[in-house]
Amino acid sequence: MEALEVRQNIAKATKITSLAQKNRLLPKYFGLMLGLRFEASVYDFYSMLNEDYCGGVWDYYEVSGGAMFMVPSTSATSVTLSNQYNYAEERVSPISAGICVSMMALSNLSISTHDKRLADVFYVLDEYINSSPEEGKIRRILD
Repeated sequence: MEALEVRQNIAKATKITSLAQKNRLLPKYFGLMLGLRFEASVYDFYSMLNEDYCGGVWDYYEVSGGAMFMVPSTSATSVTLSNQYNYAEERVSPISAGICVSMMALSNLSISTHDKRLADVFYVLDEYINSSPEEGKIRRILD
């Protein structure tokens, strides 16, 4: 596993590199069916925010404290996200882009399903954002 540390070790996200671990991550947090809905929702939100997206491989990260998020696997060091609903446009790292769309998917599914597991992951991931060097950009996209 590859660890990603943010600001003074306040929070830690670990990239899941094993296929077996990756296959168990969504069911661990959401169960199988809700996990699949979450995954599809992440793809949909990324497609909405990034006009250049046309599918691809995604990486999974697990956050200490009980959360996970998905990240588009790309060699690019930054991507542009444009939120048509709040007129925010930000150039962010792929990790921050993944956090944004994961948060949007968690929020959207939480409202439609009332499943506490989504809210639990949402709040841990929200705390993780506080330690990100791109916190302001993430929050502008999410606002």
